Amino acid sequence: PGSPFGKVFHPAEVAEMLDTPPAEQHTVPAGAAVRLGEPGEYPAGFVEGLRREYGRLPQVASAYLRAWERPGGGPPTLLVGVEADGGWDEVMAAGGGCARAFLPAGTPADFVRLPAVGLEDVFAAAGPFYTRRG
Repeated sequence: PGSPFGKVFHPAEVAEMLDTPPAEQHTVPAGAAVRLGEPGEYPAGFVEGLRREYGRLPQVASAYLRAWERPGGGPPTLLVGVEADGGWDEVMAAGGGCARAFLPAGTPADFVRLPAVGLEDVFAAAGPFYTRRG
């Protein structure tokens, strides 16, 4: 309202927004055991999509991929570590869009802003799948 710009949402777009669960924030309790490692099956399409999207975002310096098992069990979840200078909402939106487009339905992907205390070595050991050029 009051903006010179607008967006018409088509019914399919509205349905997709309503069907997409909101981002959740996870906090792992201090001292909890968390297993981190390589994804069992490398999600090449997802990673390529992230490379393309993060290449359009000047605030993204680098991105890393790992898998983690939450305390209490459950299947491993993809964990994307992103070094970004601001604009985290835009980084998350791009990542969420790639997850919806390239991962099987119901496959979760978590994103963490780097540096994150205690995770630097885990991501550094993996090496980045995306690094901003120049």
